[in-house]
Amino acid sequence: MNRGNMFSEVEKSTVGSTKRVSVKFVTEELSEEDVKKLVSILLENVREDNDVVNLYLYKHVEQKETFNCYCRVQWSNDEAQSVPQIQFDEICDDHVYLKWMNERGELKEMVQKEEN
Repeated sequence: MNRGNMFSEVEKSTVGSTKRVSVKFVTEELSEEDVKKLVSILLENVREDNDVVNLYLYKHVEQKETFNCYCRVQWSNDEAQSVPQIQFDEICDDHVYLKWMNERGELKEMVQKEEN
């Protein structure tokens, strides 16, 4: 896992008294185990005084430009209000939810059918 080549974009917002931050990272292709390790590190770096943190992980810049993340992560503290509910596949650590995206599987299938 080469963290030196990551690119990120940060967007902060407030809903009521709830401070939120959304961070988009271009990571390269990582195994699920490496993603979980990276998520822990990223959360430590962006959590700060925010109540809700959303991380979006992309394999390359083109995925980020089309909002096609391969993994979405959400963390919220116990006192957070106005927390968006997400569908999740895994809970790792306390209040850390991971959603593995299918990278627009339906669209891929449609394109493949058109090409054949």
